[in-house]
Amino acid sequence: MRYLYLLPLFLVLFFAFWAWNETTNSRRETSLILSSSSNYLSSSSMEAASFTVDDVHRLLLLRTKQKNGVYLGKIEPAVDTLALELVAIFHEVMGDSFIPVITSANDYPYHARFSKHYYNKAIDFRSKDLNAKQKKELLEKAQLKIFKRGRVLLESSGKSNEHIHLELID
Repeated sequence: MRYLYLLPLFLVLFFAFWAWNETTNSRRETSLILSSSSNYLSSSSMEAASFTVDDVHRLLLLRTKQKNGVYLGKIEPAVDTLALELVAIFHEVMGDSFIPVITSANDYPYHARFSKHYYNKAIDFRSKDLNAKQKKELLEKAQLKIFKRGRVLLESSGKSNEHIHLELID
């Protein structure tokens, strides 16, 4: 009974330690996601890991460059997933050091009138860094990998605005 006056102090210390521990675990999980993201596309061991929609979107942003003005903030989560699969195929064809460039999403006013870009269901990748053989290989692999969920096309072939168009199938 004579140490009962220490009970409030003990409770404060207990809850402070608990809050600190929760914060530390949260940071540890975040760093685990970021550190393991480098292995995500090349390692089948990551298939068991569960990622949130935000994690997948952040991973897409980390794995690609974006042309100035490209806005990916409202892109459909399924497009993020398809885009990451396309990035993995870019790495198969071009090597792991290659970083694909996203040139357009829902940010360019000159897409076709009912383009899926305006519905946040399509993005474009730069293709001018690829030769004809690499483009062909990339398109073939991509079409096989995502044929039921998405469509991959080489648009404006041979022109200055040539690009690889990725869109979600409704």
